[in-house]
Amino acid sequence: MTSVRAIRIALLLFVVVGLVVATKKVGSQACCPVPTTETSAVVGPLPTTDGLTQTRFKQAISDSAGTSFDGRTVTESRGNSANVDNCNWAGAPFDPASLSGGSWVVAGGQVQGQHNTWGWDLVGWPVSKVDTIRQDGPAHGIQLPCVSTVYQNLSIECNASLFVEYIQDNVLTATVDVDHVTNCRRGACNQINYAGP
Repeated sequence: MTSVRAIRIALLLFVVVGLVVATKKVGSQACCPVPTTETSAVVGPLPTTDGLTQTRFKQAISDSAGTSFDGRTVTESRGNSANVDNCNWAGAPFDPASLSGGSWVVAGGQVQGQHNTWGWDLVGWPVSKVDTIRQDGPAHGIQLPCVSTVYQNLSIECNASLFVEYIQDNVLTATVDVDHVTNCRRGACNQINYAGP
């Protein structure tokens, strides 16, 4: 009987400790405000020779409480949906479209001092790859315009050891046409006229 009672007490303690740990974990997430809204705005093409066909986007984030997210880090990770790259082919001299795994400090870096804004998030193929897609793609079954679609999850820092995801499957697209490219992020699009070398 004593051993059964000891086991019951041990199980009860185990359950109580588990509940306390779970409550602390949920509480730590609940105490960390996360954005509920994010909008993208076009900054313009990347001003480098190979970047002229890529678009810089900056993002404004907010929640209903008017929280300041300044100084916190936003990170990207692969989305839950599979990327679809209709501009790439087997044996292409470049990898299919994917994320860079970037991170940005809100109101820092390229958007220094812009409250609740992070960026730049770069979307699109560089000039050298646009040229390759146009010149070599059709011989491999690529039809223009072709579209590369990448899915992006976004998380924001609560503290040094906790990031909370606030967006899943954000859609990024890069379209290559015969005389221009169009890069889009979260509904904001930028058409860049570029006919090639």
